[in-house]
Amino acid sequence: MSDQVKKTILLIDDEKVVNEYITDLLTDEGYLVLSATNGLNGLEVFCNNLDTIDLVLLDMVMPKLNGTDCFYELKEIDPDVKVIVISGYTRLDGVEYLLKDGVKDFIKKPFKGTSLIDTIEKVINY
Repeated sequence: MSDQVKKTILLIDDEKVVNEYITDLLTDEGYLVLSATNGLNGLEVFCNNLDTIDLVLLDMVMPKLNGTDCFYELKEIDPDVKVIVISGYTRLDGVEYLLKDGVKDFIKKPFKGTSLIDTIEKVINY
């Protein structure tokens, strides 16, 4: 891990355990993690940090605003937003069309930390 922050990632996931795991994992890798527990809160954090967020990790099933609607709102705010969906869904359960509409990648829960890091690096550096 370097002493310099690599990038800023917004994590939007309502599951406390998942949120804490990903935050710890990414922080250990040198990322700055901003966290939100639902889609509405995620949009607020995104708008307040628009110039610093490099990537959004987005869960699909959340209270107040689901991942699909949140994704389209994020795209309205910043058409170039980089989003990775993390979900228990399979691609055929409704994620495939999001990939066609601009989601950069999809990671199925549960996942290994190394898979998440590799996917983030690929998307950020693309």
